Amino acid sequence: MGLLIYIVVLLLLGGYAIFYLEFASMQLFLIALIFPVFMIIFLQLLRRKLYVEIEIRSLLVEKEKLFSPGQIVISVTAENMSSFLPLLKGVVFVEYKNGFSGEKGKKKLYFSVDATERKKQELYLDVKTVGDVCVSVEKIKIYDYLSIFSRKLMKKQPGEHILVLPPKKEMYLEADHYMSESMGETDKFSPYKKGEDPSEIFDIREFKNGDKYQRIHWKLSFKKQTLMVKDYSLPLADAVLIFVDFSMTETGKDRERMLEILTRGIYSVSFALFEQELPQKFIWYDGLAGAIREEKAAKEEDLYFLFQEMFQTKVSADSGQLANSYAVWKDSKPVESGIYLTVNTDSRIDGKELGVRNLRVINLKEDFIHEQGTTDDRGKRVAK
Repeated sequence: MGLLIYIVVLLLLGGYAIFYLEFASMQLFLIALIFPVFMIIFLQLLRRKLYVEIEIRSLLVEKEKLFSPGQIVISVTAENMSSFLPLLKGVVFVEYKNGFSGEKGKKKLYFSVDATERKKQELYLDVKTVGDVCVSVEKIKIYDYLSIFSRKLMKKQPGEHILVLPPKKEMYLEADHYMSESMGETDKFSPYKKGEDPSEIFDIREFKNGDKYQRIHWKLSFKKQTLMVKDYSLPLADAVLIFVDFSMTETGKDRERMLEILTRGIYSVSFALFEQELPQKFIWYDGLAGAIREEKAAKEEDLYFLFQEMFQTKVSADSGQLANSYAVWKDSKPVESGIYLTVNTDSRIDGKELGVRNLRVINLKEDFIHEQGTTDDRGKRVAK
């Protein structure tokens, strides 16, 4: 636009000078003709004296509300080391793409900075869907004082990956219900239930009819002057098994909503178990690879890596793929317990189908509907 305006002004001045043939009009035309040369010189000087730093505030964005946009904050710091030339117009071009949902977009940040000044501004990207969002700086351009010419200050940079996650939901999961009894050596034992592992003492109590004499604690019995017996501990497996069903029949916006509900379920269940210091092993069918994926999360940082892997999964309409593939993939040892997370109301998954003796199926779609409540005859919302 600046160049177009300049050309129009130059043509008008040229026509005026030719028509009137006055010295002043000719002089004004020549000044306008050579003025861009000074603009180019000033622009080159500014380019050498200007430094711009781009920083993404956080690589993890948690939405404030379900289905609301997640906001990625990009900090742009410009420093002008020139002693006399201010920058009146600079533009940062940013583009982003959500590899999970396909959402993409572009945004610009206009900035200016005086001579010998350091200035910081922020650019806000509102991402509608959850997923692994790649944000990249396409280019940075600066313009001369008439916006006739521009120069690139920075070429396209490699993208940064930001996780956009839904808000967590408060949940409580009884630990022993999901930690199956271990068949091998382990250093994890139930703090609530006794078992048959003599390597760890669960409790020492007074003798009752039916207790085994082999479990009598003779030294303590002599001290207490009454028979005391040892209860052994229940060894636990090293991780809670969580099966994730990435099948759903919805399409378009409805599918995006279901993916957000499913992601919130994974996020909330995992943190509820982390609060009890319980690691998890996630199992899901990856439609893109055509195979079962298995990833363990022992700490919070592992969960974010896990989401990056899950967000590369292809969503399928076939709810039986997980069960069929898992039946082929798993070993012959039956699994004691686990959790199955789904948003597919047509899914007929049960513990027997997955080879799990004690499987709790959590339909996150139904839980969400109940969470919203229903309406009574007068149209008032009733929480459930």
